Amino acid sequence: MSITNGLVESSNKSLIRIIKKLLEDNKKNWDSKLKYTLWDDRVTIKKSTGNSPFKLVYGTKVVFQIQLILPVAKFLQEEQDEEEDMAKRITDLV
Repeated sequence: MSITNGLVESSNKSLIRIIKKLLEDNKKNWDSKLKYTLWDDRVTIKKSTGNSPFKLVYGTKVVFQIQLILPVAKFLQEEQDEEEDMAKRITDLV
């Protein structure tokens, strides 16, 4: 396995964990919250690169429109299992 495959697998594990948690808590409307999960992953700074995937693709930090900040922040607050990561993400987002 190459280093690249390991990084992808690590990222996928994180997404799978978040989606499983999302399914547990939102059996009926999970699909409406999936976009926030994916957005969170795209704007979160990764330890391996020191940047978010968004910044790597577009060359700039993400700028949130107000209608995106509140749903994403609410979604992150619901994820209390990982308080340190989530608190950092909320701080980064807001």
